[in-house]
Amino acid sequence: MYAKTNNHRLLVVDDNPSIHDDIRKILENSRLEAASLQDDKERLKPFDNIEVLQLAHALTEKWRLDQEVKNHFRELDQLFSQRATELEAANARLRAANELLQRKVDELENRFLPPKESAGSPLANIGSN
Repeated sequence: MYAKTNNHRLLVVDDNPSIHDDIRKILENSRLEAASLQDDKERLKPFDNIEVLQLAHALTEKWRLDQEVKNHFRELDQLFSQRATELEAANARLRAANELLQRKVDELENRFLPPKESAGSPLANIGSN
């Protein structure tokens, strides 16, 4: 097994300047990435217990309120359906009562009023003079 070391040396045997430049760029990028990671670690901090507790309470309350709203919507939907059914039944009763009353009115008109004359009949003109 190899022991892990922080020694990142590189032996370059080739004397070609472009290879040296490429290796310098790679190493420079590695150093910048390492520095960036270190900066990120310094900016990050663990949560305090109080922060975790507050977040848990806030999320729990949000969930509870969401459930409460959903329950209210379900109740309103049930009330709406019930009321719509009641109104449809009331409308049906009113239509039936209206039809019954109209039949009674027609029956009374036929019984007590003279038959309606057409506009061209001589009797229709008597009341208009």
